[in-house]
Amino acid sequence: MVLVTNPSETISDNCAIISAKTNISDYETGTGFEWRRYDAPEEMPSVQAPCRAVNGSLAGKLNGLSKSTYYKFRPFYKSASEKFYYGEWVAFITADAYVYFEPLVYCYAPTDISGNAVVLTGYIVPGSEQILKCGFQYKLVDAVEWITVECSSDDMSTKIYNLLPNVEYEFRMFVETSKEITYSQKDTFHTLNVSGIDSVTLIDENIDLKIKNSNELSVKINGGGDIAEMFIFDMTGCLEQSCTVLADGNWHDVEINGGNNGMKLLLITTNQGRYSKKILFK
Repeated sequence: MVLVTNPSETISDNCAIISAKTNISDYETGTGFEWRRYDAPEEMPSVQAPCRAVNGSLAGKLNGLSKSTYYKFRPFYKSASEKFYYGEWVAFITADAYVYFEPLVYCYAPTDISGNAVVLTGYIVPGSEQILKCGFQYKLVDAVEWITVECSSDDMSTKIYNLLPNVEYEFRMFVETSKEITYSQKDTFHTLNVSGIDSVTLIDENIDLKIKNSNELSVKINGGGDIAEMFIFDMTGCLEQSCTVLADGNWHDVEINGGNNGMKLLLITTNQGRYSKKILFK
């Protein structure tokens, strides 16, 4: 069991961020910190502040502290048999005036990866400013623009749908305060190949299709005049064609370049989301 207390260096007049190194695995329960005033009598119990382990670290924020006051803290782990393990006590003194510090933002490894979906989970240790919004951003590794998904700071987990199969994505977490936007480190995941036809979703009501013949289809997308991207895959997940279409609510013809007839997976990306549909070319 590794619980090594780090010196607290992020300190304001009424709050502080505390941290420790650990070998406790992600999502393990029973982790946190004990803290107390440095001069508190030993008979007084310490305050316990639960927090989660992320990538070999424990980190949490202490609020409601008094300025220019000494405190001490140590990490703990409570096992399933209710046995406690502790790190060493480390002391710090709060500042005599407000000090700004940014939040700590962590991402866990992505889970439940499929051909068109993934679950992203993160963890925030708030800074000295109130959080205005937070969430995740993701994109294809070669893309420029990030797609943003907001979520609650109390439950930093979200499932993202309508991804492309068998491609690599980049993602990060963000936290916005009145001062700035703070990002986690970037990470990647690779979606699975699409096998069969059960993993696709129905097309959105803002998109309409007409198959004119085996070499041409018409598409109408409501999107305020933005540019939409369209991808055609065979049912094994191999990309056969991609193009852009104006999302202006009018019909636009799209020429189909070669490929065999049969069932295809059509995926359309707009500024409002990603939508997919099975289409049959004869």
